[in-house]
Amino acid sequence: MPSQRRLRLLFLLVIAFTVAVLWYTADLRAARQVDFYQRTVKKMQEKGTDNAEMSKRLKDAELDAKKAADAKGPKEVVLGEGNKGDKHLAIVKANADAEDSRPAYDVTDELNAILKRSPIIIFSKSYCPFSKKAKGILLDKYKIVPAPYVVELDQHTHGTEIQDELLRTTGRRTVPNVLINGKSIGGGDDVAQLDTSGLLVEKVKSIGGKRIMEVALRSLKHPKQGRR
Repeated sequence: MPSQRRLRLLFLLVIAFTVAVLWYTADLRAARQVDFYQRTVKKMQEKGTDNAEMSKRLKDAELDAKKAADAKGPKEVVLGEGNKGDKHLAIVKANADAEDSRPAYDVTDELNAILKRSPIIIFSKSYCPFSKKAKGILLDKYKIVPAPYVVELDQHTHGTEIQDELLRTTGRRTVPNVLINGKSIGGGDDVAQLDTSGLLVEKVKSIGGKRIMEVALRSLKHPKQGRR
């Protein structure tokens, strides 16, 4: 029978062999795991590269489609040849800027400018019979120097605004409205009454003052042609 020493040595050899085998297999397993991990990472990186490339291709295709649609779509046409169209647009823009820079309309300034034209102003409307009556008396029946100035409000750009301002300043909005030195003496019936009563000349002189150079009834032998 083998001695205990040999058995013990054999037992130690078996244990050492077993440990060596286990150690080797563990290293082999670890190496395989590392290799698997590296292959997996590599594939993931390659897949990521493919996705990025695909995304870039999709974006490029989208841009190409948009350019094609723009090329087929309607284009804004500018009239004119060469740079004439650009010049036309520049002129239009300059005119618009000029209009924007213009001061707002001031009816008070407008009325003051009208009152400076003559001592007597007849605010009228071309179709109004009462206006026709007042104009016939002041312009045809009487000779007044300077001649009365007529403003046809229905033909004036700002006729409505002027009428509103006359209501504010004279208390009268209807036509005709006859002003002497900015003071209203009434309408057609009022002027006719002054004429009939023989007070028109005196009224004009008293209110008109030094601005009225002459006022007199015209000679019946040479009447001024009547107004229509």
